[in-house]
Amino acid sequence: MKERGLPPAAWALLGLLVLAGVVLSLGKNQTQTDPQPDSYAPSGAAAFVQLLREAGYRVTITSSSAPALPARGAVVGFFNEAGANPFARAPGSLFGQLARFVKGGGRLLILPVAPEFADSSRQVSQQQITNPFNDKTLTVALRPADMAGDVLGAGHKSARLTLWQGSGRRDSAATMVRLGEGYYIQPQDGFIATNRFLDHESNADWVMNLVATTAGPSKQIIFLESMFAPGEPSLLEVLGSWAEAGWYQALFFFVVVVYTLGKRFGLPEEPRPVQTGQRELVNAVADTYQRARATREACRSAYESADREVRKALKLSMEAPLAERDQRIPPNLAVALRAVFDGTQTDLKARDAFERCQRLRGEMNSFLGESLRAKHV
Repeated sequence: MKERGLPPAAWALLGLLVLAGVVLSLGKNQTQTDPQPDSYAPSGAAAFVQLLREAGYRVTITSSSAPALPARGAVVGFFNEAGANPFARAPGSLFGQLARFVKGGGRLLILPVAPEFADSSRQVSQQQITNPFNDKTLTVALRPADMAGDVLGAGHKSARLTLWQGSGRRDSAATMVRLGEGYYIQPQDGFIATNRFLDHESNADWVMNLVATTAGPSKQIIFLESMFAPGEPSLLEVLGSWAEAGWYQALFFFVVVVYTLGKRFGLPEEPRPVQTGQRELVNAVADTYQRARATREACRSAYESADREVRKALKLSMEAPLAERDQRIPPNLAVALRAVFDGTQTDLKARDAFERCQRLRGEMNSFLGESLRAKHV
């Protein structure tokens, strides 16, 4: 007995449940900050990366804990305010590398964000900031100054420069800190670059102004994902790029070895002909009859095959007369057999011969089905 699967209605309901789950997961409020460059969630940074590329910047995204940083260039990343002073960490850590990068002449844009996205988002309000060099004023949406604070404090106070002032004229909305041969820039709030707040007020204009100040004439920007949640570098990252390249070469060599083990070394390949089935054989015979216009032979083949099946179902010998056979079968089947038999005696058009044979096959299927059901009664 053939097993039945789930009915179509059950599959439809299951699909609706999956779709509803996806919609609910996308529509729910995000509580934790996750500023990933490919994330379209409220705290993601996909819109920011797209804005950078539309502005002509070549953005390279890396999640490595031991990234290969250029001697001079621009790095952008989100910083988790809940972490400790990054430049005070071990020299071999990610922030130790960033410190050496900046001191060597690199430029870094730090976007500080709080780990609790839902609670911190409620603190965002409309504020006015001013550029003290050209008195340009922008209206932006960001958290108050005391929310972010100075999360780095790596440079000396004399090396700090206020790029944008807050509404109180004493609050620094964005600060540039000189460190060795390079510098890093830190705005008051990094939520301005997230998907939820990038289009609020003049946040997009302001963050792109900070990017331009950081990058200078360079159009190459490295977006450092691991800056928000740095982890310990892997063994390959510690060893260097040569170890990573060697690892990929070893994997490729392994795949080649596995592939070649299934090959006949030094011998020609064994041909594997395609096995044709009954359907292909029937199509080939039908095509041969059609191209030869041999309607008599086609009808003869169909008639003889049907006659054998009928006699077998009736348990009638092949020597029994046709009259006895026709008396024991339905009239429609007898007419269809006679029509195909006539096609063996006279030339028919291919279409007429096909219709007669098709009608005979339909009557045969009906007759054989009834005979099979009678056996099981």
